[in-house]
Amino acid sequence: MNVDGTNPRALATQIVAKGNRAWSHDGTRIVFAAKVESDTEIFSVEAASGRLVRLTNSPGDDADPAWSPDDRHIVFWSIRDGNAELYEMRSDGTEPRRLTNHPALDRSPAWSPDGSSIAFISARDGDRDVYLIRVADGRVERLTTGAHATNDSPRWSPNGAYIAVQSDEHNYDIQLLRVADHERRTIVGTPAFDGQFSWSPASDRLAFISGRDGFDAVYVADLTGKQSRLTTTPSLNPEWSP
Repeated sequence: MNVDGTNPRALATQIVAKGNRAWSHDGTRIVFAAKVESDTEIFSVEAASGRLVRLTNSPGDDADPAWSPDDRHIVFWSIRDGNAELYEMRSDGTEPRRLTNHPALDRSPAWSPDGSSIAFISARDGDRDVYLIRVADGRVERLTTGAHATNDSPRWSPNGAYIAVQSDEHNYDIQLLRVADHERRTIVGTPAFDGQFSWSPASDRLAFISGRDGFDAVYVADLTGKQSRLTTTPSLNPEWSP
């Protein structure tokens, strides 16, 4: 629909999207996963025309697609080879290639703003932590220890300096990971649920949902953890405008 709420149109009416739905950076397409018979597959749809394209057709689930910064590639995880691993393909679904190969589950990929790396969640060292894989050579680096990260995709700050992570170490809290030195700290943590976060374009604030007031409201936190509430009615999935 238009930003003022007018002209709503149904897209991809023949299937039901599951999980993440991500706009391409040029604003022309949306990529998402959908259930097809017994599998979950990845599709893209053109916003202007509604043209639907099936991008994967594998014997196992394919999920959590994410665009590369230049919109030329899509990263996702798949169990097509019997275990959850990361894969990359061109944005038209061609030339898929496996990025990770480990007995543990590798999920929730998120491309770095410069396109050189992909952050993901894995329990390969005994706990759910954040890892980084270099796209050029496949080198994997562990960024956290004991983060208790959930399977929600980590989110890079637009400037690439931080990664925001959903953690269930104590409750559902939000942690900030500084990429340069791997420093990790809880920026939002209350006895209630805190999550569904989104970075501001300036990389200086996070919008998120908190249930601390008895209902899910939108809050904003700066990098010091200073917080303010923005909504007084139940709200979900805040996203900053570009």
